[in-house]
Amino acid sequence: MHDLSCAVSTNRILARILPVLPAGTHLVGGCVRDLLLGVEPSDFDLVASHPSMEVASRIRDAVGGTAFCIDRERGVARVAIERGGILIDVSPLRGGDISQDLRLRDITINAMACPPDGHRLIDPLDGIQDLSSGIIRLISEQNLLDDPLRGLRCLRFAVQLGFVVEPHTMELVRLHAGTLSKVAAERIKQEVFKALSTDRCLEFFSLLQSSGHDREIFSVAAGGAGAALESCRRAERFMHEAPEHLPGITDAFPEELEHGMTRGAALLLAAYLASGAHDPAGQCLDRLAPSARLRQTIRDAVAGARAVSRMPLLPAPAPRDMHRVLADFEGCVPEMLVLAMSLARGDRPGATASSMARACTAIWRHYRDCYLPQRAHPLLTGSDIACALGVAPGPRIGELLREVEEARAEGLIETAGDAFAYLRARTDPVPGS
Repeated sequence: MHDLSCAVSTNRILARILPVLPAGTHLVGGCVRDLLLGVEPSDFDLVASHPSMEVASRIRDAVGGTAFCIDRERGVARVAIERGGILIDVSPLRGGDISQDLRLRDITINAMACPPDGHRLIDPLDGIQDLSSGIIRLISEQNLLDDPLRGLRCLRFAVQLGFVVEPHTMELVRLHAGTLSKVAAERIKQEVFKALSTDRCLEFFSLLQSSGHDREIFSVAAGGAGAALESCRRAERFMHEAPEHLPGITDAFPEELEHGMTRGAALLLAAYLASGAHDPAGQCLDRLAPSARLRQTIRDAVAGARAVSRMPLLPAPAPRDMHRVLADFEGCVPEMLVLAMSLARGDRPGATASSMARACTAIWRHYRDCYLPQRAHPLLTGSDIACALGVAPGPRIGELLREVEEARAEGLIETAGDAFAYLRARTDPVPGS
């Protein structure tokens, strides 16, 4: 456990705002917890007895950025420091004094405070002991009922910090899991995305099941609990093993589909939902209010994996089949292939799973060596086809372009002239041409 006063005095943000904070202002919550853990906070929470906007304006003048109100009803102001993406929230004191304010919070390790100089830790609920022991403990059942999201936050903090949820806390979280239905989807999404951004996704899904929150969040059952976890476990294992068969495939996984949700995390979520749901990106995801891109990626990853599983695999996938599945699911090829190998290991273990691994290796090689170069340098455009063959603009041109590229993938044509000859042999003459 780090020395609080030293951690505060060496923090570059706190060193700049300390001189401008009025008396009676305290650092609270997660930033105090992180400072004690030796983690650099990205956000800071302050409680002030002065008007929040006045304190926020002082901070803005000291460090720059923008000060604005984020919750007029509760009187919460925020300073956003553009350089570094740091947020400083200022809230009014609740309950009469700082000790009472802390007792209204979620868990004990978030219910500590200190004056901005860090010389005194205010810890009415012995949060420092739980922090040292690695325990997540609710402050009270009533606090959970006041904000049902706090049950989900217990699970998120457990995986984020590598802590254990205290047994009585887990009982309360399980007992009141149904109250999560009262919470806005955007708030649920933030907690789930933060948990999935850790390297303990599998543990988080297990906690969701143990607490009953999986039924509240993913309202369509994703098959049996054991099947969903096993599907996620296999996908996680294949994500680590994939580079042996599919070099460079994991380079895509750190990319964010939307803020806080990487492609790697989306793959694990898809694997979890794919074990039994007919449409894993439909109703299952509604409680997370996903972006259109995230929803489509999950849907296509599962649909693409199933399409790969239906391809003739022996002795090897045909170039036309590989090109077709890549064109259909171009936006999520890495997720599709890892999930296909993962699902094959669960559904068809043994020799067939090995065949799937070889097939996915072939598809990945085709994607990098053939499909992407062809996409970058197509033989024909839609205008070429319309002018040369007299085909009216519409879906038919897209179909013909696809036929050209599939034939090119098979090695049947190489040049634009070959492509025109190939199409003329397969299209009816246009009257009057």
